[in-house]
Amino acid sequence: MKKAFIILFACILITALTGCEKDFKDKKEVSIKDIINDEKEHVIWATGGGGEDAGYVSQIIFTKNGKIKSIPIDQSAEVPTSFIESNTPSELEDKMKKDGPPEYKEAKWQDPAYIVIENSEEKPLVTMVINNKKGMKDHDKKSVDRVMEDLGNTEAHVMYSETSSGGTQYPTDKPKTYGTFTFDPSIITGNDDAERTISFTTLLEKGQKLVQLSKDDLKNDDHVYNFSRSELEN
Repeated sequence: MKKAFIILFACILITALTGCEKDFKDKKEVSIKDIINDEKEHVIWATGGGGEDAGYVSQIIFTKNGKIKSIPIDQSAEVPTSFIESNTPSELEDKMKKDGPPEYKEAKWQDPAYIVIENSEEKPLVTMVINNKKGMKDHDKKSVDRVMEDLGNTEAHVMYSETSSGGTQYPTDKPKTYGTFTFDPSIITGNDDAERTISFTTLLEKGQKLVQLSKDDLKNDDHVYNFSRSELEN
């Protein structure tokens, strides 16, 4: 009887522990890390940056199972955001294999690393998602100048200073929920660079809210590298 009770208790405990991690679609709040780690493929598209073609897509980013890859798009090609939204990730991949830029065939799935510049309250000021290359673990031992030099020699996928979420702005039978990562260069430069703001947008589940990386991510993840704003200024 005692043995049977122990087995039953073990089964209940295992079920409880494995059930603690919610599926992406069941989460009310999601971060860039949640999107990348989801087993379902997601697409993020970039617009903005200034110029007459700022409203067109400048980058398409695919994420799946903890991997990420991105394809730069010439904005003068005038690829509308509706093209991204009207296709599933797999449909987009098929179309880009057939008619996409040569950069698509060159793009490889990469392990991501997260570079976080924190403000004086130790909250994310700017977050960058880049390729996790060999030697990244040494970042915390290097000077900030060396780190920024390394960043200049690697591929950046997403960069943002704030997150926002919202629904379709017009009446429709199929409303959508959008999550947007926005990078405002003036956060770093101190200049009025609002016209150069870049937006990275993705589709979320109904009612989901896009958030910054959590405190747990910032402190306990080996692939998250934190720097303070004061370090950059010294």
